[in-house]
Amino acid sequence: MDVICLKTITSPGKSTLKDIALASFGSFFACSSYLDSSELLLWTKGENKAKSLLGHTGMVRALCFGNNADKLLLASASKQAINVWTIFDPESDGDMQGSCMNIGRNLGDVNHLSFSMDDSLISACIFDEVWVINIKRSELVATLVGHLGCVVASEFCSQDEDLLITISEDKTYGIWSLSEKDQIYQSSIISASSSLFSLATHPLENFFTTGSSDGMLRIFDVTLRNSLHEVNIAARASSTEELGDNYNDYAILSLKYWNRSKPIVEDKSYVKVALNEELYLAVGCSSCFMLLNANSLDILWIVCFNEVTLNTLSTQLSQASRISFSVSDEESLICTVSNLFTNDIHILQVESTEGLLSSELSVLSQDPLHQDSPLKSKLQPKLKQESKKTRGNKPNKMNQPLTFKNQIKSTGYTKESPRKQMFTPNTNNKKKESALSKTATNSVGPWGATPSPRSTGKEYPIDSDPPTRLTYDKHYASAFNDISFTDSGKSLVCALADGTVFLLKSPKLESSVNFIGHNGGVSSVCMSHTSNMVLSAGTDRTVKLWQPGQTDPILNFSHLKHNFHKEKVSQPLDPGNPSYSKDISRAMFYYVDQFIMLSHGNSLCLYKYHVDSTKKDVKRYQTNNRYKLVQGFEVSDARNITTFSTINSFYSYIALCACSNKSVVVFDVNKVQPVRTISDAHTRSVNSLCQNQGSAFVSQTSEAYDLFLTAAPTDGVKLWDLRQNRCVRKFEGHMNRAQKIGLAYSPCAKYIAVGSEDRSVYLYDIRSSSYLHRLSSHSDVITSVAFHPQKPLLACGTLSGQLRTYEV
Repeated sequence: MDVICLKTITSPGKSTLKDIALASFGSFFACSSYLDSSELLLWTKGENKAKSLLGHTGMVRALCFGNNADKLLLASASKQAINVWTIFDPESDGDMQGSCMNIGRNLGDVNHLSFSMDDSLISACIFDEVWVINIKRSELVATLVGHLGCVVASEFCSQDEDLLITISEDKTYGIWSLSEKDQIYQSSIISASSSLFSLATHPLENFFTTGSSDGMLRIFDVTLRNSLHEVNIAARASSTEELGDNYNDYAILSLKYWNRSKPIVEDKSYVKVALNEELYLAVGCSSCFMLLNANSLDILWIVCFNEVTLNTLSTQLSQASRISFSVSDEESLICTVSNLFTNDIHILQVESTEGLLSSELSVLSQDPLHQDSPLKSKLQPKLKQESKKTRGNKPNKMNQPLTFKNQIKSTGYTKESPRKQMFTPNTNNKKKESALSKTATNSVGPWGATPSPRSTGKEYPIDSDPPTRLTYDKHYASAFNDISFTDSGKSLVCALADGTVFLLKSPKLESSVNFIGHNGGVSSVCMSHTSNMVLSAGTDRTVKLWQPGQTDPILNFSHLKHNFHKEKVSQPLDPGNPSYSKDISRAMFYYVDQFIMLSHGNSLCLYKYHVDSTKKDVKRYQTNNRYKLVQGFEVSDARNITTFSTINSFYSYIALCACSNKSVVVFDVNKVQPVRTISDAHTRSVNSLCQNQGSAFVSQTSEAYDLFLTAAPTDGVKLWDLRQNRCVRKFEGHMNRAQKIGLAYSPCAKYIAVGSEDRSVYLYDIRSSSYLHRLSSHSDVITSVAFHPQKPLLACGTLSGQLRTYEV
């Protein structure tokens, strides 16, 4: 962002501009005269001389431009009259008209004026009342009375012009219906220690934003009538180097939404339209003005009102008394500021720069594997020999022919060669091979169902509504820590706090296969892409690999480097291969089941594993299943990795790690290095992280896979775009103060499900910060949620052991 001082207007008088009225629209600017407060000054961006508008007999206290650029109107109010001026009319070849129309007389002190979206109505805040006037007929539409204090500002709702939003000195806001001419909602006192100064309505949704004297920015939902976001502008701005420790000058005087245009998207997919929105929120404070991402509420840019930052100004602008924002040709923002201690008005232009922190980093990487890439690693343990004595040329005495000779001398009665093998048994080798292959791969899932090509299955309905109808409700003995559907959708795998892992057959979730082996609670669980193995990580600092047909784990991850020392019980442990000494927060299959990845303290460990499919009746407890550490990724400035996520349904090099130092680190496994670090992703450590895993039953655009979600206590849920290294949108409304909550991304990439501590599940649309549905009446905190990959079905697990499913 670049700032340019377009013009500085200096008053010849000795009085300051504390009570001056300001307004701007595009390239037009208006203010009350510094010599005669009843005179209006109007000028354009390219002109140096202002045009005088005469029509008031008293001091002008309020100014407001209309919203229609084709026929631009200006409203001005004094104690004696309210006038509407025609500033621009296409019928007059673009010249400023300056014609005046009086729509009210002797109404009293007017604090604020605002036009409706079509400029047919105007609202005037007169002490504790709001008058709504029809401009064409000069007729009073409604008189709204209900606040206990002076009404500070009023704005028409952009999505529903029948609604009017007001804020008052009684520290409340009100929602009014113009058709009913009555108040439909009044809030409680928002803040006992601060007053409301400014108001702005969202241009795309039924939201509105208020700014207060203590620097608090609050966003409310008109429909739900609740608070969506709260941003402490004073605390965030005071931490920047430009502003330093000036903590007392952050009263929010003005707010303006800036919907900056982007190139038209040819492929109007759901995700592309959501990512194409570029909406900013301009916040004008007493000592600075800043630009926020309106969707994520991150501060993108700050300008301090001093001569160091704005060195092009002729005088120092230390503190502002009035601020007005306007948008010029959708590519620049105009800020008009009046100085509190001098007689100056400064007009500043903010120009946006293209591509904020854009990057080519993507989950769908097309780069080939590097020569030394750990993804090329292989693990093929040597098979055990029958006896060590078979080595070399020395024969084994126990493996000799029955006659202890190589051949038996022929009697010569036949011309045929001597018979060395008396008979050949019919062992049906083909049948045994198929059975072995089924045990090794089990491509049809753990239930032995008839295999069917996944491409011929029913596709996921992209245009479906989110699941909200309760279809399944059952209680279990322990809390749910994690749940996940298989990639085929045929079963649901669950991890409980009592150390149990079990599978439920979809869709009725009746049959179950239990895996009991952990000595503590199971923190995470997932199933392989081929649906033949289950991986679980426990609080006992072990990771176990299971097969549905066996009760014991087929592979136990208990040591850091490998498990080769387990070949003999009497063999001593390798001192260079210690057991896991730190917590394992999560374990996942990676690279289409070729690797297993787990977090150990502040390290992310990549393992290659081998499962031997041969079975022996005599030595059935001795297996040749092995694992080996291929690569470790360490986060040096963090104490531990709280959670991580990676893709297993297709080949990807990216792994995301949430760390205890509030950061999110992006690792490139192919390059064996961190490629990005998002510092201070949340105000507290991230405890839930979720990637868009996609589904085999629905196709998505490539941009959709670069989205991921993070959640932290007291800081909501954030949607990130991996390519841009910034938060795309922030979701609040649910309750998360201390517990780890569930987080899931729908296969259609349109909805996200978030657990809450108020015993509810919140469903959000990725294009809106307000929730669509609230699924309530659960028994406890929602700790885990999961979407079905083939149909609109949502599964939810609670801290009390309740499992529910919802369908459309």
